[in-house]
Amino acid sequence: MERAHSDRAAVAAGEARTVSCFLRADFDGYPRRSRQGLLWLQRPAATWRPFWSVRRRGLQLPNDATVMDVREPDPAEWNVKSDLFRVIIARTPGGVLEMAVPTVDVPLVKAFLAGS
Repeated sequence: MERAHSDRAAVAAGEARTVSCFLRADFDGYPRRSRQGLLWLQRPAATWRPFWSVRRRGLQLPNDATVMDVREPDPAEWNVKSDLFRVIIARTPGGVLEMAVPTVDVPLVKAFLAGS
């Protein structure tokens, strides 16, 4: 728990943190199916980069994403280990983003998306 608090403080102070993240969304510009990658948390915005990609182009997450819920991975998300990850569901003006991140990093990602 102490690490989570220090990570939140570091990000609030302008430092960067990287989190493992499976990302998918229901709108254009983002993967429709869960894709493994890394979520780079540094103000002013979070950026996701695919883990398995030749181009490894980053996708900036919308700054106005609002966390709606956190849930366990569905059985259909076979590549996401349910004992290690939780899915953060966030609403944006474009649609819904789902980010499966390690359970220990959920508070960090939620705080980042909330702007704190």
